[in-house]
Amino acid sequence: MNWHILTSSKGGVGKTLLSLMLWVAHLKAGKKVLLVELNGMNPDLYRFTAFTEYTYNQPTRAFNLDDDREFPELPVFKCQNVEWQGYEYVILWPADPYDMLCGHENFSKFIDALYQKIQNEKLCNGFVPESIIIDTNFHFGNIFTDEVEKYKEYGVFNDTSQNFKIWFLWVFKQIHSLINMDVDTGKKIDDNHFGLGRSVLMQMAKALESQDDGTKPLPCSSDSSLVHVFNTPTLIKPCSPGWFRGDIASEATEVLQKFIDKQHNSASCIRFDKLVLDIERLAKEVIDEGVNLDENDEADIHDLFLRILGKFADNLRICHKNIITIPEHVPALLNYTDKIYFADEIFQKIEEEQLLLDKFSNSLRTSGIL
Repeated sequence: MNWHILTSSKGGVGKTLLSLMLWVAHLKAGKKVLLVELNGMNPDLYRFTAFTEYTYNQPTRAFNLDDDREFPELPVFKCQNVEWQGYEYVILWPADPYDMLCGHENFSKFIDALYQKIQNEKLCNGFVPESIIIDTNFHFGNIFTDEVEKYKEYGVFNDTSQNFKIWFLWVFKQIHSLINMDVDTGKKIDDNHFGLGRSVLMQMAKALESQDDGTKPLPCSSDSSLVHVFNTPTLIKPCSPGWFRGDIASEATEVLQKFIDKQHNSASCIRFDKLVLDIERLAKEVIDEGVNLDENDEADIHDLFLRILGKFADNLRICHKNIITIPEHVPALLNYTDKIYFADEIFQKIEEEQLLLDKFSNSLRTSGIL
């Protein structure tokens, strides 16, 4: 089975929208999909996918992942089987929004209990998915551990037929922290200022990739389980004067398109630490060339980040297959969570964004994900 776990280092970065795009792409490819909503307080994935216009009054069922109560700390979920127009999937979501998974141990137990249910054909009505899409509401460091020996305690992580992809959504704040430079002087900032967040991310990511002896903490079909996602909105600082300003969005689209133009089936993965070091090196080059100022005579952070990513893309001969970019900014999907859609309606809304979906699906195929 293919596991897609979506995470980042902050909320509101587009995990649910990416989950929905993966859901649409996999269903259109004929895959049987299990969706897992872990955000009990703001369950948008559940809200958009659990019911179609024709099944909104269908009763839901409680679903206990742990019948033997081996792990009593695991929350109880509700589940819904959904079938329409030849598509088939299941959605799980927390029965109690206050009963949440906390820490990497409980997250690993949850993954393993779900795996056991599927292996024993005890998921909703014996449903056996080909792809599992998990929309988390957790920080990357809250659900994974750098103690790689811990993963050996769970059967799911010892099953080499499983294929884990950890989708990490990059935002301007992370890049700012990882650059670790004062954009006005081009000098490194004291590690006590940004260093802790940087070192945690570096350490955690290294633990999730192939080790020096070639072993993998999480089974995956490539040498890295991490998928790095760059998209237009999260590269723009929210609530700034340039938020979704046309010229900034267009520039971001142009830069991210460069990665797509260089995608190739034979590409290799890039390790997290290598990506960070490349960004740091290119940041120094960009700062040395001169930082543009915005209307407030402050360093234009958007310009800086886009120039860094542009240089990174220009230096690539072939784009690494674990870099996925979403270059199209779609105004029709802006603030979509403020509205009410049935599953068939949000599916159609994403499907209608043909350019967005085609580029995304092609990137998934080129990267061997779909």
